[in-house]
Amino acid sequence: MVKSLIKKSILFFVFLFLMIHTSFGQDLFDIKAVRTIKVTIKEKNWEHVLDSFKNKNIDKKIEANCTIDGKKYEKIGISYKGNSSYFNVKNTGSRKLPFHLKSTQSDKKQLFFNKYKSIKLSNVFRDPSFIREVLSYNIARSYLFAAECNFANLYINNEFFGLYNCTQSIDEQFLEESFGTSTGTFIKCDPDWQLTDPKGCPANEKASLYYNTSDSNCLKNLYELQSESGYANLLKLMNALQKGGDTLNKFLNIDETLWYLAFNNVLVNLDSYSGKLSHNYYLYQDTFGIFHPIVWDLNLSFGGFRHDGFQNSALNLEQMQTLSPLLHYQNPLRPLISSMMKNEQYKKQYLAHIRTILKDFFETEQYMTIANDIRKNIDNFVKKDTLSLYPYESFQQNIEKSAKAGSVVMVGIRELMLARSKYLLAHPLINVDFPNIKNVTHSLVNGEVSFEIEVEKSNEMILYYRYENHAPFQQMVLKDDGKNGDLTENDGKINLKLPYSSAIFHYYLCAFNEKSAAFFPEKAAKTYISIK
Repeated sequence: MVKSLIKKSILFFVFLFLMIHTSFGQDLFDIKAVRTIKVTIKEKNWEHVLDSFKNKNIDKKIEANCTIDGKKYEKIGISYKGNSSYFNVKNTGSRKLPFHLKSTQSDKKQLFFNKYKSIKLSNVFRDPSFIREVLSYNIARSYLFAAECNFANLYINNEFFGLYNCTQSIDEQFLEESFGTSTGTFIKCDPDWQLTDPKGCPANEKASLYYNTSDSNCLKNLYELQSESGYANLLKLMNALQKGGDTLNKFLNIDETLWYLAFNNVLVNLDSYSGKLSHNYYLYQDTFGIFHPIVWDLNLSFGGFRHDGFQNSALNLEQMQTLSPLLHYQNPLRPLISSMMKNEQYKKQYLAHIRTILKDFFETEQYMTIANDIRKNIDNFVKKDTLSLYPYESFQQNIEKSAKAGSVVMVGIRELMLARSKYLLAHPLINVDFPNIKNVTHSLVNGEVSFEIEVEKSNEMILYYRYENHAPFQQMVLKDDGKNGDLTENDGKINLKLPYSSAIFHYYLCAFNEKSAAFFPEKAAKTYISIK
């Protein structure tokens, strides 16, 4: 009997150890995990205090303690976050409001899961599927530096507030991991709609980067500085976009911008730069002086916001399914798009990125496999969410078809994307004979890196390379070893040597023909070949 009890006790403690070890061995934002976050706030009227901060636009948090999957964090900061997701939900009388948790409120060394300074808890506003944000970030991270995201059950003072999206904050830590630095100009591009323009300023064009003033005071309601300074640098970028031309890559990471625009377009993510309001993104300028766009706030992707900026009425389902891949390409009020599309090289690369996103996630409905896995993982938690903004039935059906979200009807994700992907795959700008980079080899000999590249259906190729982490890629136009002209008219092979004296050498390739472009690797430049 005693031996049996001892054995059971040992097994219990082994199980407990493994459970804790597994939980904290995972990343906080593991997509398969649903975290349990319990917040304790001593302030008796905490909701009133946080409402007051929010309504007065005061960037302040109150002190709280919390646990995440049982791990304790003391004296964190908590506040409300968001605009539409806060004010619209608050007006309905619901308490399921979005929150921001900051681990370093009192202790600068305290980090959630020993890694994160702050997290955002979103209330799944206008998304009865519950999965738009998590699914969209999962797709975006294949091509861009984008936030990690999963789910968490939230309790405040032992009261259940429901299932939330749990998202990594775009902060100094994110910038360091993505770009190797956090000291540059950092801007949140999300206008404060409650403020009026300063006297003497032209009518604003939202956060569209449209250059109609050189007065930095006219930018302050549109672009929120997250760094100590930076409006002068932003104006230089806006001016460069206005001028266009081949020097734009001195101010802007071209490839990340093209991926960002392609992502927004394919997923009909119009609550972004690409839609009517032209907002919900960040800009960060690295130590090389290059700006990077950062995608943000994806709860209304997959057609959740139906305004493209051209017509007053909302787009209907067919209009979203057949949204042009070149939306805004001639619109001077959207210079991030129109300046890119004026450049034939950038336009071909942008369309190649659209083709890659379609192939990776939509042509074979890989996105539905991910969506259904997420749905199964959270189904029981949604069912128990008594403060949910939508009925459980809407959650069950909205991945496949339209469902009610309060007073509006949200299009089904598959209902939208099945027809949209067919439309784009058949589009004459995308369904073209594109180059084929058949084989790429490299070798290191006597301080040189030698390349042998074989390509079909191409008349030009660019090698992008760098000798330093996070540095901008340099460009070299490549021609066949034979006569200048169509590579395939010769042997389609290129041999090249470059000096190699650094510990780092990264590269990727892009081949062009008259109608299209193709990358190697396809997900460049988030993915590249590294020679060590």
